[in-house]
Amino acid sequence: MKIPLLLLALALVWLVKVNRNAARPMEGTIVIIDNDAPKKSVPVYTTNQHKNKSKSKSHDYSEDKSAELEKLHWNMYTFGEYNEDDVALANKTIHEVFTFGIRFKGHREIPSYCEKAEVIDGNECLSAMQQSNERGIFITRQNINYYDLAVRGLTRSYGRVILLKSNPHFEKTLIHEIGHTYGLEHCGNLACVMAIYNDDEGTRKFCAKCVNQIPDGVLRDRRASTIQHDYSEVESAEEAYPSETISTEEE
Repeated sequence: MKIPLLLLALALVWLVKVNRNAARPMEGTIVIIDNDAPKKSVPVYTTNQHKNKSKSKSHDYSEDKSAELEKLHWNMYTFGEYNEDDVALANKTIHEVFTFGIRFKGHREIPSYCEKAEVIDGNECLSAMQQSNERGIFITRQNINYYDLAVRGLTRSYGRVILLKSNPHFEKTLIHEIGHTYGLEHCGNLACVMAIYNDDEGTRKFCAKCVNQIPDGVLRDRRASTIQHDYSEVESAEEAYPSETISTEEE
């Protein structure tokens, strides 16, 4: 009787080992531990981690966000005649206000179709440059005209090209034009950077209405970029040029 009992015990031990091996995943197989976990963070482990299930691996979506913002970087060029200090000032301003990157790519001469009597034809330049997928800021000290109107900054709504002229309000003009590339229109709040004819305000900030239209993650500090007081709105001063977004010399 002792021998059959011994054989039975050995058989039971063998069956337990077989069941354990069957439940073990093949080498390299990813096993989802928690089927109810959110899709954006699903812990996984492989056989290399099988001995310590606490070492779960989750996808780092902060890296995805950084990569996404990196795609939104702007390239910067000097264009025709220019002031060297403007490049450093533009880089400093963008870094202080926005989160996207800026890359200085060197100098470009003004194409003949963009220039008439040493004045940059803003409309022709934008039309040609918009054909590229590049997001570019072109800095010059030469005069820029939009048809017969002298301007110090020019872009299009949701545009990828900004023409920027040296001027005493260079930082404000740059932030203003970048605002247009996110679809912001001229604002009736004279304290807002998106207003025109408001140089006396000396503002670099957006009003609450405008800042709420800027996508999350674009501004480095939304609160610091928002004015904390308000003015009654006035009529837009730029009804005559609805197709372009401009900063006029007379602002």
